[in-house]
Amino acid sequence: MAFTKAQIRDRASEMLGFNPTRQTLESNISTRIEESYDEVYEMLKDDGLAIWASTGSVPTVLVPFVSALVAQGCISLGTSNERIQLVESKAATAKKMIMRYTTPHYQSQEDAKDY
Repeated sequence: MAFTKAQIRDRASEMLGFNPTRQTLESNISTRIEESYDEVYEMLKDDGLAIWASTGSVPTVLVPFVSALVAQGCISLGTSNERIQLVESKAATAKKMIMRYTTPHYQSQEDAKDY
């Protein structure tokens, strides 16, 4: 199941500890997280890693990584040091994992040569 922008926003807010009870987010926090999503999408698009449309759903396999990058972009909103460390550790490998899942595996165009 793919995730929408709103679902990524909610997941990032949970990572940051802004929405532990899954209630409605404050509008300024919701707006900032959605802006962070747009920034992450553009960064991935520039790197050729955004394999979905900006208004489309994020493929399930990429959701944890995109959510971590989105949350990382919102750390300045203020959260505990524990949450910051959690988000930073997840975001540290997120782009590498996105690249792993979106880059096609190399296949040689030539037959193997037996020497």
